[in-house]
Amino acid sequence: ARAVFPQPDASLLVLGERTDHSVVWRVRPPSTRIADSVVLPKVDRALRTQVGDLLFLASEKELTGVRTRTMAPTASVAFDEPVELLAATPSGDRVFVVTSHGTAVQIVDRYREQVSGQIALGRHPSDLRMDPLGRYLLARLDGVDSTAVIALGTNQVVGTVATGWRADLPFVAPDGGIALA
Repeated sequence: ARAVFPQPDASLLVLGERTDHSVVWRVRPPSTRIADSVVLPKVDRALRTQVGDLLFLASEKELTGVRTRTMAPTASVAFDEPVELLAATPSGDRVFVVTSHGTAVQIVDRYREQVSGQIALGRHPSDLRMDPLGRYLLARLDGVDSTAVIALGTNQVVGTVATGWRADLPFVAPDGGIALA
């Protein structure tokens, strides 16, 4: 097992590794019996939506979703380079993807199952953080102590702030203020 994703129905999705592929198992504690599973290509990154109805898995240059209730995979979205970073809106309607050498954040629409746009940053981001309310995406810019603030209503960079990047900061508060380090 490599990662565990708790589900709203009290089940667990467990991401496991095999030699040449990955597998996601559904377990309903306290039972240790595997209730369901799905086999996927070797997974590099995983992201659970806050709502919990989709698990997004990146395999090299592809992003695939798994519907957590049915364990059915969604259509894969292909990229030109390996996927490096993932972030999703709280509802999971959009997934934000950064590739290994990309200087833009690509937007994947979960309903159309394709890239629906991109947000140019001019610099490679080394980390992404979603605002808990889904209004802003923070992108830590590689090589500088600055963070790009992206308004998700318009998919535009509204500014940059000089800040360090820690596990808890920068943070977008409910009133839209940003706590910085």
